[in-house]
Amino acid sequence: MAIRLAPTPEAPPLAPLPDPDARVREDATEVAGPPPPGIPLPPERTPQPTMLAMMPRAPLDGPPLPAPPDADTPPPVSAPASDARAKDADCVALEREGAISKPLPPILGPMSCGAPLPVELSGVRLKDGSTVAIKPAAILRCETARAVTAYVRDDLAPAAEKAGPKLTEVRTASSFVCRGRNNRRNAKMSEHGLANAVDVSGFRFADGQERDVYDETLPAPFAAAVRGSACARFMTVLGPGSDGFHEDHLHLDLRKRKNRGGRLCSWRGG
Repeated sequence: MAIRLAPTPEAPPLAPLPDPDARVREDATEVAGPPPPGIPLPPERTPQPTMLAMMPRAPLDGPPLPAPPDADTPPPVSAPASDARAKDADCVALEREGAISKPLPPILGPMSCGAPLPVELSGVRLKDGSTVAIKPAAILRCETARAVTAYVRDDLAPAAEKAGPKLTEVRTASSFVCRGRNNRRNAKMSEHGLANAVDVSGFRFADGQERDVYDETLPAPFAAAVRGSACARFMTVLGPGSDGFHEDHLHLDLRKRKNRGGRLCSWRGG
């Protein structure tokens, strides 16, 4: 005998599950309710910025970061006071001592290069009223321009006149230029970058003859004055044989050295 099963009634669809977050929000609202008047709300929290310390400063495969400045690098040059030039003894003495120069605006940079009271020294007036040209004109601090003026007026010109034709021109190879020593990257600051140095490359005389600074045909008394007076007047003198970078010009600056006496006179045979 076959047994017939009654059809199972279709179950009603299940109700959607309640949103637990919504219930929590409702409960919280019911429990807490709105804040009483007069009580300030806490500030909203803002996202925290990414910690820079966790971020690389440069791509790992990129060029290395630049090294910090050398400890010998001077601080940046500051603008002088409006009356600084009138109060500077070296600037005031220039014209009186025979310098043919004109003041220039302050040189403030780049980096630590510059000079607060630079001048352009274009010549030296001798005691007899004649002049010795400085070509190209040198951009220098007043103190350095004053030393160059005395070197030409009181040492070189008299020595040349005693030995032969008068001195009419001093050729320069460099004065102010913002660079490291010996034009090398990452070197210590050159005194040229502070307008505190000049490079002498040669001379011209009244007979039209031109001679390089180390020319062996220079009259002996004049050549002796070029070297001896330079080492007496300047704090640093770099000549041939000094370091391989001064074989065609004479470097003169006023930077006081750390050795005894504060001077450096480096010249082959000296």
